[in-house]
Amino acid sequence: MRLSMKKLLYITAVVLIVILSSTAEGHIGTLSTSPTDGQVFDTSPDSVTVSYGVDVRLTSIELIANGEEVELDYSLNYAPAKEFIIPLPQLEKGNYKFSWTIMGPDSHKMSYTIQFKVRPVEE
Repeated sequence: MRLSMKKLLYITAVVLIVILSSTAEGHIGTLSTSPTDGQVFDTSPDSVTVSYGVDVRLTSIELIANGEEVELDYSLNYAPAKEFIIPLPQLEKGNYKFSWTIMGPDSHKMSYTIQFKVRPVEE
């Protein structure tokens, strides 16, 4: 009888480990972004929008243009939300890299980057 109790405890422990590890490792993927990665614009986009299927906290943002950081008029408030809209200044022609970090409900931090381009007006 004692051996079967050990087996039962072992099986229960294995099942719990599998369930808990799959939950902990279930990273939150980005539901959508605008602009999309690699998008090309004829004019400056008004904002960057990132959306998720669950509430997350936006913990950092950065916009790089042609190797230089672009100042953004956006204050992080760390409030959980499913969507974040970051207004952009008027962007000149060039290549842009927008990076951000979120913290999921399990406190796991994830970083993302999209790149987009504002092309010169054809003359």
